Order: sequence, then structure tokens, then C-alpha cells
Amino acid sequence: MEQRLSDNWITTNHIDFEYKKYILLAYLQHVNDSFEETKLYPALSELVKHYRNLVALRDQKIVCTTAFPKN
Repeated sequence: MEQRLSDNWITTNHIDFEYKKYILLAYLQHVNDSFEETKLYPALSELVKHYRNLVALRDQKIVCTTAFPKN
């Protein structure tokens, strides 16, 4: 079974923290199973892509937080 995580998985459908954790955990379990079978493609490249997307999201959040202080 081929399971992939969309590029914007964190912002689509329900924006519920626990639901998103469940989606991510299911994906990571699938990736772990692939790694245990020594199948690196396409899981490794997808993980790198998702990591870069999350780092960019975090960086943009920091920019927004500093641009709009609470005071």
C-alpha cells in the first residue's frame, strides 16, 4: 500500500492538533516500515521535503510573531 502525505497536510481539512498528530504518526509508521524493508525511495525524499516545509512554516511563524508583537 502506497501512502503519501500531501504537501499541505498540516493546513488542509481539520485543523485539529490531535488529528494532525494521528495523521503524522500513521505516515511515519508507514515510512518506518519501508525503511525496515530497506526501501528508501520515495520515503526519504518525501521526509526531506516535509522537513523543509515544516522548517519554513516555523520560520514564517517567527517572522509573523516578531512583526506583530502583543503589546
